[in-house]
Amino acid sequence: MIRPVGSRQMNVSRVAARFNHLFVQKHMKLFPTRLVFVVSFALLWSVGACWVSAQTSGVLREVYTGIAGTAVSDLTNSASFPNNPSTVEVLTTFEAPTDVDENYGQRLGAYLFPPATGNYLFWIASDDNSTLFLSTDDTPANKRVVASVPGWTSSREWGKYAEQQSAAISLIGGQRYYIEALMKEGGGGDNLAVRWQLPNATIEEPIPNGRLQVFGLGPPQITQQPTNITVVEGGSATFTVQLARAFGASFQWLRGGVNIPGATNSSYTLSPVAVSDNGAQFRCYISNAQGNTNSSTALLTVQADTTPPTLTSVANLGDNTIVTVLFSEPVEAASGTNRLNYSINNGISVNAASFGADNRSVVLKTSPMNPGVTYTLTVNNVRDRAATPNTVALNTQRTFTIDFAPLDISNLYPNREPIGPSSRRTGLVISEIMYHPTNRPDGKVLEFIELYNSQVFAEDISGYRLTGEISYVFPTNTTLSPGGYLVVAPVPADIQNVYGITGVLGGFTNRLSNGSGAIQLRNKAGAVLLEANYSGDPPWPVASDGAGHSLVLARPTYGEGNVEAWEASDVAGGTPGSGETPAANPYRSIVINEFLAHTDDPEVDYIELYNYSTQAVNLAGCILTDDPTTNRFVVPNVTIPARGFIVYNQTNMGFSLSAAGETIYLKNPSGTKVIDAVRFKGQQNGVATGRYPDGAPGFYRLVNKTPGGSNGRILVSDVVLNEIMFNPISGDKDDEFVELYNRGPASVNLAGWKLSDGISFTFPTNAIVPAGGYFVVANNAAHLMTNYTGLNTNNTLGNYGGSLANGSERIVLTMPDEVVSTNGSFLVTNIIHITMDEVAYRGGGRWGKSADGGGSSLELVDSHSNHRLASNWADSDESNKSAWTNVEYTGVLDNGNGTADSFQIFLQGAGECLVDNVEVFAQGGPNLVANPDFEAGFSGWFPQGTHDLSSWQTSGGFGGGKCLHIVASGRGDTGANRVRADLASALSPGTTVTLRAKVRWLKGNPEILLRLHGDWLEAYGNIVTARNLGTPGAPNSRLAANAGPAIHDVSHNPLTPAA
Repeated sequence: MIRPVGSRQMNVSRVAARFNHLFVQKHMKLFPTRLVFVVSFALLWSVGACWVSAQTSGVLREVYTGIAGTAVSDLTNSASFPNNPSTVEVLTTFEAPTDVDENYGQRLGAYLFPPATGNYLFWIASDDNSTLFLSTDDTPANKRVVASVPGWTSSREWGKYAEQQSAAISLIGGQRYYIEALMKEGGGGDNLAVRWQLPNATIEEPIPNGRLQVFGLGPPQITQQPTNITVVEGGSATFTVQLARAFGASFQWLRGGVNIPGATNSSYTLSPVAVSDNGAQFRCYISNAQGNTNSSTALLTVQADTTPPTLTSVANLGDNTIVTVLFSEPVEAASGTNRLNYSINNGISVNAASFGADNRSVVLKTSPMNPGVTYTLTVNNVRDRAATPNTVALNTQRTFTIDFAPLDISNLYPNREPIGPSSRRTGLVISEIMYHPTNRPDGKVLEFIELYNSQVFAEDISGYRLTGEISYVFPTNTTLSPGGYLVVAPVPADIQNVYGITGVLGGFTNRLSNGSGAIQLRNKAGAVLLEANYSGDPPWPVASDGAGHSLVLARPTYGEGNVEAWEASDVAGGTPGSGETPAANPYRSIVINEFLAHTDDPEVDYIELYNYSTQAVNLAGCILTDDPTTNRFVVPNVTIPARGFIVYNQTNMGFSLSAAGETIYLKNPSGTKVIDAVRFKGQQNGVATGRYPDGAPGFYRLVNKTPGGSNGRILVSDVVLNEIMFNPISGDKDDEFVELYNRGPASVNLAGWKLSDGISFTFPTNAIVPAGGYFVVANNAAHLMTNYTGLNTNNTLGNYGGSLANGSERIVLTMPDEVVSTNGSFLVTNIIHITMDEVAYRGGGRWGKSADGGGSSLELVDSHSNHRLASNWADSDESNKSAWTNVEYTGVLDNGNGTADSFQIFLQGAGECLVDNVEVFAQGGPNLVANPDFEAGFSGWFPQGTHDLSSWQTSGGFGGGKCLHIVASGRGDTGANRVRADLASALSPGTTVTLRAKVRWLKGNPEILLRLHGDWLEAYGNIVTARNLGTPGAPNSRLAANAGPAIHDVSHNPLTPAA
């Protein structure tokens, strides 16, 4: 009953019958006018089987990222569907954002309210596949397919396929129906929209907000209550509440019934905890548009700190006047930063003491220390922050040495470089990108892009543009000073308020994609000066994808387009408008080293940490979590020894890892820095993933689980990526292919396996690769089989989606696996995909040159090796495939300059070929080339410049004799880069002359030029005659049964070794 002001009553059911929509949460005036009802709670009533309250208009959008493929079934078979969306939001109409990401799926769900009774038509448009469902009522279980997109369409392209339009569907006006759209995006553009036609023939495109109500929110439902916590004074206490669905929920933590300012997340951390906090009670009030609830109350018990601080480590980070001291716990400012409490022997004076990154670390400024000398630091009178302070033991000492201490070569991460130009096209630099900031309770938008001017002069960038994910035109009179920074943001005021800076420009159109994207800087003419592509997936820094850190250009000499140029910012939030100087970090040597994420009882998930430094590190207060906004596990007061390990499993951490893939974060105690993070995809049951060797950058599947010990050998799949033709010399993408090889002892059924990332292909049920056999996946299978006699429908499939990039690309081979989980009282089986092999190739460098458009494929040398390393791949040997061919031209000598007295020959790029039987003669005259068949040696021939390595070859010529072997390191020209020979006599203008030679291509550039000095006459030829390049379906030409160890990532430090 609703009780009005006064004494009358009114039955809620009568009110409900008179309202089409769902809430009354304000003063409500009902007739008679003198009767005023004051309703201070949400009006609830039953509609069908569901209780609803204050329903929100719009469509619920759930996005599932990191899923390859273009079919809706790729989404529905994913382990993350339907219960673990990556992001959730409410759309105002039945249309999703356009061109926002790659390799994702989405579900749009809503209640639909027809305005009148009659027949309705529905359409769906999408890129890629999609399916539209409509229920016969408001129950999702009764949904049925009414329309679909079998391929892809442009945005709001409604008539491409017949399946896009539904049949006429009779609906009752005012009745609620459940409507749902599923869409899967592979690569390229992406869009999704639904429209309908009303009984009066009006088309609403897309279905508007007023016809829709968000499905599935409901009032908050708590799945995990906050628990009582006992903590030692000075530590931290974290209270957490979890909801079945957190989207749209607001949190407010209360202490003793009083709101805690700013405590508006699902977790609340009190740090440091004081003795006076003992007995405090905490609970959380949670609300959304559909209701509210209170958590249970948790009790905080605080034990007095009676343990004095100790010295955890003393280190020098390279500056011989700086010593960083790390205590086991926070220390008070008065004693901790008093330089008189520190002394160093050997005549070194301590001139100043200040706190470092936190109040556990103290930075001492000293007089200069000498390399190679061992020093002793003595500490006295330093107290902790307990209510009754504890003092460090009398004359506590630690020794340290100012010297170069080499680590394992695998532990040497690339050093940062000074900020500078990243391109030869401009001195401007895209120096920092905040593309996915952490959500803030105050709603401020902290996305930004930072530019830097590396030049010694100012540059006017008026009219320049930022394009790609966003669009922004720099206004008139915009000048970037030498060595200056400029920040552009969608909401400049938010950046200025939070960071305390001025001069931020903006706002720009659209927003930076949270998953991956591109940013270009264009000049006034529209030419691209800089292009930075970013991603949240490895090998990109994971900490920059929603964990609070920005991306900074740490190594500009790699170029802004190279992932190795970028790092996560040193601290959360980044440094917009200024350069970044990494601070002392006592946890810099701690990495997530190994984890196990897919287990069956009694085995448990675990995470292993490794300290690759030569000094112990105390981890007290550090945080392990799989959610950057929630402190799931706070590490107790524990020290990890030098080159030591520590392991936590799901039992003592309180959370398990997802077999389908997720992210693990290790954060510092204050939460201001992600120490390390690893993002992983689907995991094989019982198989651990770890760094190899310990502490190295790359993660691999491991042969054995080694928690608490050194990681063992890499687990190499029986089926491997074996050969890649990514840039055919023909320039025809139909000549591309990827070859698999089964190195195992038994046949392998590849049904459901996938090639993904750069290309997309799902293996059918009949795809079986025998032991020791090969399987080829082609861009155009029918075309490829015409070029290779060994290929047929039994060992060759296609066509794959997309195409292989000519510069660099990542190819991933995955195997399907089933994961069984519970959904309420039901068992649900989802399909995950486990990475069995991967390679990220590049053109040139250690990856070889000829595979990038020079006629070779990229071949794996030894299938037992680490397939990610460039030195384990090689250009295929094609030197015996192309036949001898004539290069010839006859013409009149005209329009020349100078004397036609010498013959010149050169390749148009790097490559090799054989040359024989060279001829230059006037019509009816003799050959003017001395030693034309090279039978007299190399006499009379002169290689120069890029062709200087060319030589005389004693065999292999046309007919088996001697010949010229041209070796070109780069393109030839009419200057000093060619092979030349003097003619017996000069040729006169107006003479009809023939240039002719026998040429056989070996590798590299296929175009050769024969010419006379003075530009009088030229003969050009493409000298590749073979179409069967590479070795698809056969053993690799560079195959080695047992290749030697690979040498990679070599660096030299220090620049000048110690004497």
